[in-house]
Amino acid sequence: DEDNDHDVRIFALALLLSSYFLYNSMGSIDENALQNLSFVSNLSSIIRGKAKEGAKEVSSDQADQDEEDLIQYMPKFMWVVRDFTLQLVDQEDQPISPLDYLENALKDCEVSGDFQSSQEVKGQLRKYFKERDCCTMVRPIVDENNLQNLNTLQIDQLRPEFVQQTFSLRNKILKSMVFKRINSSQIDGKMWMGMVHQF
Repeated sequence: DEDNDHDVRIFALALLLSSYFLYNSMGSIDENALQNLSFVSNLSSIIRGKAKEGAKEVSSDQADQDEEDLIQYMPKFMWVVRDFTLQLVDQEDQPISPLDYLENALKDCEVSGDFQSSQEVKGQLRKYFKERDCCTMVRPIVDENNLQNLNTLQIDQLRPEFVQQTFSLRNKILKSMVFKRINSSQIDGKMWMGMVHQF
C-alpha cells in the first residue's frame, strides 16, 4: 500500500531525526498494543532501502552493517501506558518497575497465527531501541463524566497520583534528553535539513 509505505518512510525519518520517541497507549502492554506498533517491523526494510539507494549492488553483509550504523542514531524510546490499572508485580507477586514490565512484555514467547507478527514487533523494538523505558499512569480522574471535559479541569481537580506521575515523566525525559549527534557532532539546523533532503 503506497500510503502506508509513505507513512512508514516519514516515521522512519522522524525517528532518525529525533532524540526521544514517546509512544502513548492505553490500558496495558498486550498483543493488541504491540499490533498497533506493527509499523516498527517495516523499519528494517525502509532502513535497508535507504542504505541501498545510490549503489548498484549492496552485499547482505554491507546492508547489515549499514543497518547497524543507523541503529546507533535511533532515539530513546519511552512507552507511556495511560489508564494503567494492573499491579506492577512479577509472577511471584514481587514488585517490579515499569521498565521491568516493559522488558517482560518484550520477551519472546511461543505463539502462532496472528500473534506471530507481535513477536516480530517485539524483536524490532528490542533491536532498534536499545535505550528504552516505560511509564505507567493512572486515569487522570475518577469520575467518567468529567473525562469529556478533561481539558477544562484545573490541576487540583485531577487525581494526585496522575499529577505526580505526569511531573515524574516530564522530569525523567528532561533529565535524559540529549542533543542529537551524528559522528559525535551535534546536529544544527543546517545539518538537520540536509538529512531531511537526503532521506
